[in-house]
Amino acid sequence: MKRFALVLAPACALLLASTIFGASAAFAVPVTQDPLATVGVGSSPRSIAVGPNGDFYTANFGSSGIAGFDATGENTLGYEQLGPGRAPAGIARDSHGALWTANSGTHSVSQYISGHSHPDEFDLGGAIRPAAIAIDQSDNVYTADAGGDSVSKISPSAGVILGDWAHLEANAAPKGIVTDSLGNVYTANTGNGTVSKITPLGVVSERFAVFSPGDGPDAITVDSHGMLYVANYTAGSVVKIDSSKSAGANIVTTFSLAPDARPMGIAVDSRDNVYVSESGTNEVALIPAGSTSAPATIMTLASNAGASGIAVSSTNEVLVTGFGSGTVSSLDLAPAITTATVPDTAVGVAYSSSIAGTGVDPLGFNSDDLPAWLHLDGETGALTGTPTTAGPVSFTVILGSPAGPAAVKEFSFTVNAAATGGPGGSTGAGGSGGAGGSAGTGSGGSAATGGGAVGANSTGITTGAATLAHTGASASTALVTGGAAAVVLLAGLLLAGIRRRLNRA
Repeated sequence: MKRFALVLAPACALLLASTIFGASAAFAVPVTQDPLATVGVGSSPRSIAVGPNGDFYTANFGSSGIAGFDATGENTLGYEQLGPGRAPAGIARDSHGALWTANSGTHSVSQYISGHSHPDEFDLGGAIRPAAIAIDQSDNVYTADAGGDSVSKISPSAGVILGDWAHLEANAAPKGIVTDSLGNVYTANTGNGTVSKITPLGVVSERFAVFSPGDGPDAITVDSHGMLYVANYTAGSVVKIDSSKSAGANIVTTFSLAPDARPMGIAVDSRDNVYVSESGTNEVALIPAGSTSAPATIMTLASNAGASGIAVSSTNEVLVTGFGSGTVSSLDLAPAITTATVPDTAVGVAYSSSIAGTGVDPLGFNSDDLPAWLHLDGETGALTGTPTTAGPVSFTVILGSPAGPAAVKEFSFTVNAAATGGPGGSTGAGGSGGAGGSAGTGSGGSAATGGGAVGANSTGITTGAATLAHTGASASTALVTGGAAAVVLLAGLLLAGIRRRLNRA
């Protein structure tokens, strides 16, 4: 199923916006940083965990270590080595801030506590190769053991390590793991195309959900309503499962990605939106909460990235690790209104402006306090209408997005009084009627909207600064005509005076 890309270079975004909506339309441009942080060449960050204040941490498969960064991408933790050959494939953070890694290169789990001189290591047993890690609300640690077809459990508070806590089917090869709010554990089994459920007491439902053979479940997450989402690496799909329903009747829907998507990571945010990292296309896809439509691409990484681990930070950013590029890239989910001000106008003048914003589409503009004459287009942000009353106008715009909290901004502008016509002609003496004639009088009209009334003098020349409707001439033309008449009148007066002087002489 074909999907659309929303991440464009600014020039391309503006061109497309003009083509679709017109020059005044708004267009969503997600705010991305690619990369936000550089882990290092050869580090191969496979997985990512998040902490408070936008902090995040990577499990570096290639360099057998972990790294920590603040929200700006600055390396604050440093680069901690776990030991040769550990090859951590998963990382998680517990409620006390300790970092735990699933070391797929060995049969161990490492725990790193800030301030300690080196990480601690827990041996799970020789046949185990942990590929993923999850932590429940009681800080119990679980690993999906792809090599041993099992799930291991570590209870730090009790000092208990159970390398064979739950056994799965032979060749299940679990590569993804997640816990829900009730303490249940779920695994995505890439070997046999199933999802398994393990209760807090260790009771296993090996085939809790069954997919098509060869789908290759690789990663799994759960939302606040207990809906599971499984990323199928081989099939290029995401399967939604209702965990409250029994096996055989719990698959809700299947979302198709691009044929070459090869999803390796999946995460859910606080709004139950789902994000998928696609290693084949180096894109991030969004499945909005409750959606049944095809996922939409919201972010495109560099061609050498190798998108793998994915998480949503505490500052509402999607974070994606680049297994190939040794980087972490980010996309800001919160929409923002970028328009600073809107222009003034006047009564009777058609208004045309627009509100622009950034964020993840589909963005929606709304306002509940617009004057009756003003319209805000919910899709494009265009403001249109014709004001009928002068005075100040204030209104609030709300910009919503499926991926972040709404942005709110207040705008103000002024509607000025309508423009008036030019001043009318003033009352004055008419020109001389010629020899033996008397001077006629005439008056121009008074100033008024649309122009003054028109008067005439004894010469028959029309005067007055107003629109000459009968000729189609403008007020400026009338002024020129009136000026010419004044010159003729003045010349007539001068000639009459000269003649009187000659007669007296």
